[in-house]
Amino acid sequence: MKIDDLEDTLSKLEDQDWISQYEKPNFEYGILSLESGREDVQSPHKSDEVYYIIEGDGYLRVVDEDIEIKKGRSIFVPANTVHKFHSNKERILAFYCLN
Repeated sequence: MKIDDLEDTLSKLEDQDWISQYEKPNFEYGILSLESGREDVQSPHKSDEVYYIIEGDGYLRVVDEDIEIKKGRSIFVPANTVHKFHSNKERILAFYCLN
């Protein structure tokens, strides 16, 4: 069993854009925090990924489609798919899971 609290995780982020809370060979989850004006530099992953938006605005570009970011939205991104967050005026805070 593993228990994480969001506020504790956020205090560990510092200047990072994400923090992995748990990792196993074929499974990972964590928190992504992208401040306004900061570029999302992630590359496609070898695993499927799900984002659950905790707060924020802007878009997630998946290949050539822009998906609006809004609180409570979940977005599935298939493995090896180009995707990047962009155009946020507020911090994007999202839970992510790779499997």
